[in-house]
Amino acid sequence: MDIAHDFACDLLAPHFPEGMIDKNAWQTQLVMYYSIFAVGGSTMYIIPATLSFLHTFVWKKEQLYPYSTIDEKDLWKQIKLEISVALNSVWRMGFLMTPASFFIHRGFSQIYTEWPNDAAGYAYMFLSIVGMLAFTDCVIYWIHRGLHHPIFYRKIHKLHHIFRYTTPFTSHAMTPLDACTQGFPYYIFVYMVPFNNIVFAAMFMIVNMWSINIHDQVCFGSNYFLSAGHHTVHHADFVYDYGQYTTLWDRIGGTYLPAKATHDWDTGARTQAVDKNKRS
Repeated sequence: MDIAHDFACDLLAPHFPEGMIDKNAWQTQLVMYYSIFAVGGSTMYIIPATLSFLHTFVWKKEQLYPYSTIDEKDLWKQIKLEISVALNSVWRMGFLMTPASFFIHRGFSQIYTEWPNDAAGYAYMFLSIVGMLAFTDCVIYWIHRGLHHPIFYRKIHKLHHIFRYTTPFTSHAMTPLDACTQGFPYYIFVYMVPFNNIVFAAMFMIVNMWSINIHDQVCFGSNYFLSAGHHTVHHADFVYDYGQYTTLWDRIGGTYLPAKATHDWDTGARTQAVDKNKRS
C-alpha cells in the first residue's frame, strides 16, 4: 500500500502548488490512502469482474454458462444492481479501512520493506505467506459464520445474499461493514507478524481475484480447497461452506457440504445441463 501511496504522491505533486502534496504529512497520507481504497478498489473490482463475466457468460457461454441461474433478461438487471451496490460500498468502505493503512505507513505495524538477500530470508517470506493464509482462513471462517447469526445477518450480511445465483459482479456487492470485517484479518496479521510490504499488496490482489473467481459458479471439482461450487452452495443454502480458501474449518465446524463439479477438469465439458428456468 505504501508503494501505491508514494507513486500517487509523486504523480500528482507536479500538478499542484508546491508543498500542497507532502507525502510525509499525515493529512496527505489520509487522503491518499482513502483514494487508493476508493479509486483503486473500484478499479480492481470492475475490470477483473468484467473480464471474468465476459469469459464465463459471453465468450465461453456455450461451454461455461452456469448450469443453474436466473433467466438471461433478469440476469442483466441483477448485474446492474450488483455493480451499483459494490461501487457504493467500496467508496464508503474506504473510510473504514483507511486508518489501518495509515497507521501501517506511520510505522505501527510489522510491515518491512527490505527484500530477502539469502535463503533464510526467502524461507521466512514463504512461511509468513503460509501463516497469513492459515490465519485468515481460520479467522474469516468464524467471522463469516458469525455474520450469519440473526444479530448481525440482517443489517450487515443479508445484502450480499440477495444474489442467490451469483456472477463475478456479486463478489464485492455487500455492505461496507461486511467487506471490512472480512478484510481486517489481513491487517491484524501484519500488526502481529513481520511481513513484506510488496507481498502484502500482492496478497490483496490475490484475494480480490479469488473472491471474483468463487462467484462465477464454474466448478471443476475440489474437496479441500474452497471452489466456486462450494460458494455457490453457500449462496443457495446459507448454512454451509463459510470458508475462505480451504474447506478445513467447515469440516472442523460441521458446516461442510461437498460441491458438485459443473465441468470436467480434463475436457472442460459440462457435467450438468443448463437449467435456465430457475429463478432467484
